Amino acid sequence: CAAVQRFFQRPARAPAEMLWRYLRGSRLRVLDLSCNGLGDAGAAGVAMALMDNTSLRCLDLSENGISTTTTLGQALAHNTTLRCLRLALNRVDHVGLVHLTRGCLTNPTLRMLDLRGNQVPPAVVQEVQAALKLFAEARTRCIYKVYEGLLERH
Repeated sequence: CAAVQRFFQRPARAPAEMLWRYLRGSRLRVLDLSCNGLGDAGAAGVAMALMDNTSLRCLDLSENGISTTTTLGQALAHNTTLRCLRLALNRVDHVGLVHLTRGCLTNPTLRMLDLRGNQVPPAVVQEVQAALKLFAEARTRCIYKVYEGLLERH
């Protein structure tokens, strides 16, 4: 983990491609990149790596100033190992939630998507939760629950 800490000491300056190259072949199971100022470019690099990664189970991207989640949604659609994605306290809005939801609909392993403290109105989160719940019950018999913006599937 010391290597990871050194690599991410100044993540805002690390290009998305460097993040992708580093994480792509990694065997990490849990990665906490919260409070690192990754922004949208860093999140895009992490998302590209998620498309190829087969070991990561839990990823925390909380408090990174992330607003664009198009690539994260695409990554969720391709990744088959991630179970927990934390995006709390970013700047994700209702458009970003749509991209994430599309990824959730095709992801067989994701169990928790933490969206607390973002720019998504609670009513929109509840509507998405209801749609995911109906889809999950029909497809996988999983249940999504919302806890103040936390989407969780059991």
